[in-house]
Amino acid sequence: MAFINPVADFVTKYVFDPCIGQICYLVRLRKNIEKLESKTRELTSKKNDTDSALATAARREGRIPTERAKEWLDSVSVIEAEAVWIKDEYEQGKTCLRRLCPDCWSRYKLSKRAVNLVEDVDYRLAMEIGALSTSPPPKRAVQLETTPIPSQRTARKALQEVLDCIHDDQIGIIGVYGMGGVGKTTIAKEVNNQLQSNTTFDIVIWVTVSSNPDLSGLQKRIGERLGLLDLSNCSYETARENLLTKLRGMKYVVILDDIWKPLSLEDVGIPRPTIENVGCKILLTSRSREVCSDMDAKPAILVAPLSKEEAWALFVEKSGSHSTLPKIKPVAEAIVECCDGLPLAIITVARAMANQLRSGGVGGCPTGVETVGHWYLSSCSALYTLKTMSWGNMELVNWCIGEGWVDRVGDLKSAINKVYTLVGRLKLACMLETGDAYEGSDLYDKIMVKMHDVVRHMALWVTSTRSRSRSRSSSRQGAKFLALPRAGLSEAPDAATWSEADRIALIQNHLKALPQLPECPKLVTLLLQGNRDLSYIPPENFFERLRALRVLDLSDTSVSSLPCSISKLENLLVLRLRRCPIRELPATFGELRRLQLLDLSGCHMIEELPIGFGGMTDLRRLHLSWIPSLTRFPPRALSRLSNLEELYIQECRLLWCIEKPGKAGGANLLELTRLRRLRVIDNLTVTGVVNWNWLEELTRSIRALIIKESTITDDALITLENSPGIRILVFEECLGPTRAPNTFATVLKIVGCREVKCVMVGEEAGDGAFRCLENLALRRLDGVESICIGVPPQGSFASLKELFLCSCSRLRSVFTTGMPQLLTSLESVFIQECDEMEKVIDDEQEIEEDAFPDLKCVSLRSLPKLGTICGRILNWPSLCTINVEKCPSLTSLPFDARSAQCLKYIRGEKEWWEGLEWADQTTKSHLQRYFGNRLRPYLKHHHTSTHSI
Repeated sequence: MAFINPVADFVTKYVFDPCIGQICYLVRLRKNIEKLESKTRELTSKKNDTDSALATAARREGRIPTERAKEWLDSVSVIEAEAVWIKDEYEQGKTCLRRLCPDCWSRYKLSKRAVNLVEDVDYRLAMEIGALSTSPPPKRAVQLETTPIPSQRTARKALQEVLDCIHDDQIGIIGVYGMGGVGKTTIAKEVNNQLQSNTTFDIVIWVTVSSNPDLSGLQKRIGERLGLLDLSNCSYETARENLLTKLRGMKYVVILDDIWKPLSLEDVGIPRPTIENVGCKILLTSRSREVCSDMDAKPAILVAPLSKEEAWALFVEKSGSHSTLPKIKPVAEAIVECCDGLPLAIITVARAMANQLRSGGVGGCPTGVETVGHWYLSSCSALYTLKTMSWGNMELVNWCIGEGWVDRVGDLKSAINKVYTLVGRLKLACMLETGDAYEGSDLYDKIMVKMHDVVRHMALWVTSTRSRSRSRSSSRQGAKFLALPRAGLSEAPDAATWSEADRIALIQNHLKALPQLPECPKLVTLLLQGNRDLSYIPPENFFERLRALRVLDLSDTSVSSLPCSISKLENLLVLRLRRCPIRELPATFGELRRLQLLDLSGCHMIEELPIGFGGMTDLRRLHLSWIPSLTRFPPRALSRLSNLEELYIQECRLLWCIEKPGKAGGANLLELTRLRRLRVIDNLTVTGVVNWNWLEELTRSIRALIIKESTITDDALITLENSPGIRILVFEECLGPTRAPNTFATVLKIVGCREVKCVMVGEEAGDGAFRCLENLALRRLDGVESICIGVPPQGSFASLKELFLCSCSRLRSVFTTGMPQLLTSLESVFIQECDEMEKVIDDEQEIEEDAFPDLKCVSLRSLPKLGTICGRILNWPSLCTINVEKCPSLTSLPFDARSAQCLKYIRGEKEWWEGLEWADQTTKSHLQRYFGNRLRPYLKHHHTSTHSI
């Protein structure tokens, strides 16, 4: 027995156990195949989630998969293919078994392959991939749009010189200089584009520096090209060191375009090319050779103007062959000569001439450049001083009033149309381009334009030349400008220089006082806005010396009083006193009888207007906005302004009433009805109105109407519903209406009107109800149980972008039956303090998965009974942000892992987030990355289009 036991153990260990294990492969084939299928499905789900995350990262941030992620995805694809082959072989094997010819050896091998593959699947499932994506390596060069130069021999020569220097190892910094508009930027762009295919350099970086360089901005733009995306969050020194470190390991070309003054490369973070870092180049362009020299550019290459022949050829190319016609060619040649061989000027005026020729212009000599010249000299020449600033449509109209356009065309509306037509023509001709708002610009300006300085100088040269030629026959000197904007002046120029000037602009300096003046018989425009220290105007004889003055701007100064002598400006057409600390206007103010524009907006200390105010009978535009202290309008003064066309009274606390104003002040509405030329009333606020007979007469003029503490009659509602001019409509604490009027307004706000039950009754509304409405705000409406009672008709709320609900205590759900499919433009939803709110979207209706296609932001605050946003999963294709605060009953979000692919932020309390219920763990993991428990300050409702009504 002692001999048998060891033998038995040996046989069991080395014979029976291995055999049994191999037999298990044969016996458990079906189970092994099923297990493989299950595991493969799990792996495929993980792969799909990974693919989705990578696609999102690529779409949002342009990121690419990491090598580890690509290796994992490739291995999963191999496993999936192998699993399919095993399954196919298994199915074929079952067929053989039904034919009673089993192949045990094949079944054994197939089962073993399945078991081994399951192990691979388990390994890939457990594998930590790490970061899925990374930033792509930067392109060698980014293609820039530019004007071809093959026909310009001068430009081609300069380009070749630059390229030769780029490839010369002995040259590190290359300068390109020349006049503005001569083509320096075009040549630099061509260099950038040609280096795309040059493997000598790792990267080519283009940066526009401009006249006022922002070092942090330069660092950020260079960092973006290098893939250093976090420089905007770094200190200046850290960003500098990061750039230096990155660039020292590369062969680079940095192109710095439009440098106006020497720039320290080291301060920005650009290593200076040396013998040690051969292959690194810096190309800079400037108008000044001195700047090139100061930055050690060797060589400095001059870009010369085009020759006469090249200039003419370029002009014909851009304007068309009709410019060579006998009647037109002399004019065209004269224009080309004015352009001094500058390609930018030639191209611009050639396009303008082509546009005029197509529209039947060019009779005599009204060409594009002369149009610009006329625009400057006769319309807004003072704006020449704003070299780097834009100006808006309202500002342009102001200057045109000052140049007498209203008198020439008959009324303000016609003058405005003429301005817009001219601006449009100049933009089509590329003489004007879109600009940016600047500090002090008019809030009403929706369109900002600016002019390239080359075109500006050329236009002024043309107009001054023509002015001089005319003056020779009249013994009058040509127009003279005294233009020193933002020059750091603390004292005004010598008084003697004022007497010789036609227009003076000392904008945004540090003047404290104005000098005693001699006679200034030619001065028609005086611009002093932005001199915040200016508080003193000589009380005697200052304005008497300026009797020709037509435009005076003292906006944003510290002038607190005006001398009575201002009434001596008998030719004054435009007076702007925006944001001045003026307490009262002179009693003689009404003697400015020719005044057509008066802007007192922001003069917050003025309490009442002088009694003689009605004497300005030619006034066309009156700005009284943002004067909260203004409570009284002189009786009968308003009705005497018989030519008034536009009245701006936003945030002005005048009490408008039907009766004669009492001791508390106010203004009489009936006086407005007598102004037959009145076209615009911006933001009329009425209080305590019961009689609405006046409304129909003024609806043609009112742009924004705020009604407070009034009784709204049925007749008033009908009038409002038939008033297409009213774009902003506000009801506060009013009685009468049970629903909102179906108006043409783009903004509708209802506050504290306790009888209001809804916005719309579906059965009573016609198709397209509220089709113009973009912003809807309902606040403190205890009677509202539904925004829409019944089903809204087709086309309703088609333009609605923003919805704000606050303190509607009986409102249980927002989007009831029929509403979701109509709100295709809705972008933002803000709901707060609605105590009975249970659902945002009533899910008892049929809702398409792609409902709310433009919704970007949802903010929910202080909704104690809110249980759900929507009871079903929707796609939310544009949703970016969700803010949730103090909504304890909200236990789920209407998302799955594939919803809301644009989502960036989910903000709420940490306890709320951790208590949410999820359909599956994958969804929670997918959304976790977007959650942050730092709540934004809740956005208080305001409409930009209402100017914070």
